[in-house]
Amino acid sequence: MFLVAEVPGPGESGYILGQIARFVFSGIFLISGLVFFIPGVRAFADLPRRVRLLRDLKENGIETTATITFVDLNYSLRVNGKPVYTIVEYEYTDHHGTPQSHRLPRVPSEIIIRQKYEVGSTITIVYLPDRPEKSGWLELQKYIDENLET
Repeated sequence: MFLVAEVPGPGESGYILGQIARFVFSGIFLISGLVFFIPGVRAFADLPRRVRLLRDLKENGIETTATITFVDLNYSLRVNGKPVYTIVEYEYTDHHGTPQSHRLPRVPSEIIIRQKYEVGSTITIVYLPDRPEKSGWLELQKYIDENLET
């Protein structure tokens, strides 16, 4: 006895195309979801480390003066035509006399514009004595704390 495979007729081809389209669109939605889900998980997983660093800087940080070496208003994200974030780099010397530098990729542009910070401006930062490459900008942290309270 032989089994013969049936070829779908004209009425059934629409069903097959519908299944293919459903499969393709499901894949597109799955990939789109992963594009947003994975960075969100990474940011959430990194949060405890960042909170620990901020706590260590507040409790054990050594205060010093740093010089801004780079300021770039980031026009890739704008609200009402104005940049939301600014990229800032600064340099400082630790307690061993070693020059250090730090880059802050998301400084609120409001701080930079209102305080008129530019290359060569001095700011007050804190750094960890046992890890001097880890530092934080005091005014930026105060700004964030004040805006979280309101």
